Amino acid sequence: MKRKGSAYIGLVAMCLIFFGMLFYSLFTQVNGLVYEETYAMINETNNTFTTSAKDTMEDLASVWGGFILLFVFGILSWGFMAASRKEPNYG
Repeated sequence: MKRKGSAYIGLVAMCLIFFGMLFYSLFTQVNGLVYEETYAMINETNNTFTTSAKDTMEDLASVWGGFILLFVFGILSWGFMAASRKEPNYG
């Protein structure tokens, strides 16, 4: 597909953000179920690693929460940089 300039880049950026947010919202529900079940299993065990396992689960939850912000800001910065590049003069 031939690139059409800034409008094309804006459209691609909006589509990527839309589908990224869609997948993020779907996988957040799955992540919540897995988190609850895994955290409950960790609480039921009386091993020495439960504290580190709980810390790891909390770290994964916080990374998942900030992932979408990194994704959106990354796509926005890509779109801005790609749209502000100098177009060649074909005429």
